[in-house]
Amino acid sequence: MIDSILSPAQEMFMGMEDVAASVAGGGGAPAWHPDDDLTDWGVYLLADADDITLNDTTVAAWANRGTADVQFKQGTESLQPLWSAEDGVDFDGADDRLVARNGADSASVLWSGLLGTNAVSTMVCVFNADAIASNAANAWENDCIIGDSSGAAGLHLRSTPVWRPYLYAAGAKTDEQAISTSALQVGAFRKIAHVADTPSLWTPVNDDAESSGTIANGASSSLAEAVTMGDTDLSAPFNGKIKLLAIRNTALSAEDLLTLRQNLMTYFGIE
Repeated sequence: MIDSILSPAQEMFMGMEDVAASVAGGGGAPAWHPDDDLTDWGVYLLADADDITLNDTTVAAWANRGTADVQFKQGTESLQPLWSAEDGVDFDGADDRLVARNGADSASVLWSGLLGTNAVSTMVCVFNADAIASNAANAWENDCIIGDSSGAAGLHLRSTPVWRPYLYAAGAKTDEQAISTSALQVGAFRKIAHVADTPSLWTPVNDDAESSGTIANGASSSLAEAVTMGDTDLSAPFNGKIKLLAIRNTALSAEDLLTLRQNLMTYFGIE
């Protein structure tokens, strides 16, 4: 073996150069990816080409990366949203919708299979609303990102414009936050276990602090309703793009949900 002809100081300098080159070339700590935090959620839909089954340029199925036995499908071509690698899954604001089905495509998937008891849950969506048409008093009648045809629960938008998720629990329980149209953003929903006379439902957007929240401690209405994305028989249709949708049957803490929202903003380039 040939002994080094470099001095200890020269060897140390060369080692520092190697580290710097490694970081500059992408050899540092890997960037955060939604897979890092969301694969153990029941529903984790990422608008990635590997997860999309195309019918030419429209979406026939969107595969779930999460743990629930669910996929979102549409067999009728005229109701299939568009797909692009840049924008994600693009709903037309007329009648596009994807229906939650089990993996064998033999049955619809109900809210009861996705949310916890009395709808305890966390939901997160990265979306861009091209336009918001509705301004209904009933939350479930507004533009639908995901919901059902009986108005049990859902993520909706209202034209003021606001992000307006809701849960029907001994009456409609909803909270809303201002959003922008034609801008990518992160909307979230957090419903904790029943605590009498104490806020238990929050709907933060991007990295904004949670509002004071809504008391939502009544028993939820039946969650035995089939879930659809983009439109329901009760709602106005969603006009815009979805890049990620995730649902879990437990509630994250406010701190953990804020961290997730911040990571999603960085990943998707939201300022």
